[in-house]
Amino acid sequence: MPRVTPVTIKQQVAPEHQAIFDAVAEGRGSVRGPFSIMMLSPRFCERVLKLSDFLRFQCSVKPKEGELAILATAREKDCGRATGKT
Repeated sequence: MPRVTPVTIKQQVAPEHQAIFDAVAEGRGSVRGPFSIMMLSPRFCERVLKLSDFLRFQCSVKPKEGELAILATAREKDCGRATGKT
C-alpha cells in the first residue's frame, strides 16, 4: 500500500490546478510515474514540467544526442535493473 495516493485522474486535483494536470497529460498521454506524485504539489509539478519541456524541446542539444545522454545516464545509474532490463 503506497504511503500517498498518486494523482492519476483530473478529479483528484483542485479546479484551480486542473490546467497543470491537463498540461502533463497532454504532453505525456496521461499523468503517471513521477508526475502522478508531483501533482500532489501542483506548483512544483508545473515548474518541473516547464523545465522538462525546455530540456526536451528547446535546448540546443539535438534530439538524437539528448536520447543518447538519457540512455547513457540510465545505464550508468543502473536504472533498468529493477525491471530486469539492462
